[in-house]
Formats: sequence, C-alpha cells, structure tokens
Amino acid sequence: MRSEERSGWIVGLILIAIGGLFLLQNLGIAVFVGNWWALFILIPAIAGFSAAWMRYQQDRQFTPTVLGLIAGSLVPLTIALIFLFNFSFGNLWPVLLVVLGVGMLLRSLGKGDDRSTVTPT
Repeated sequence: MRSEERSGWIVGLILIAIGGLFLLQNLGIAVFVGNWWALFILIPAIAGFSAAWMRYQQDRQFTPTVLGLIAGSLVPLTIALIFLFNFSFGNLWPVLLVVLGVGMLLRSLGKGDDRSTVTPT
C-alpha cells in the first residue's frame, strides 16, 4: 500500500470518528461538553503519530525522524486533551513543560543512536 493510500484511509478514519462524536453529541449523549472544537487540535497530533508509525514500519527501528515525529505530536495531543476534558489550562500549563522535556529527551535519544561510521585515528 502506498503512503498516499495509507494517509487517505487515516484521514477517512479521523473524519468518521469526529463525525461520530458530533452525532453522539447531537443525539444528547454528552461526549465532550463545551470544548468540542478541541477535536480539531487532535488532527495534527494524529497525523504526526501516523507519520511516525509509517516511518517506523519503513525503517523497522526508532530513528531520529520517528522519535522527532512522536515528540512533535505530544504537544498538540496534550493541549487537545486539556481542552477536551475541560481541565483548567491555567493550572495545567506546566504539563506542557514536562511534555516538551520528554520530547527533547526522545529527540536526543534518537540522535544518540545515530551510528555513523567514524574511523579511529
């Protein structure tokens, strides 16, 4: 399956999930009370995780690119979850610092695994 086909079905699944959530909300089943718009913040996070998964399947290892995609997707995921579950952003903004730190650690781990050929002198 080509990457265009994979990304097409991933986008399709995202649209189905968002549409289903809106349908449940319209039927009176409270899924997300007031911050439904935060679902749109999830789109870049899901796209980043999807790209990381595809790259991982391609390389069969956690390369710096895979870890960078995962790290970059953590921030919008965290922001979306804070708003979706109606947590106080004013109280939980330090969580973003923790997530950024985890992301930096992931990226540095990926760069440390880069075993380029170095000839000893």
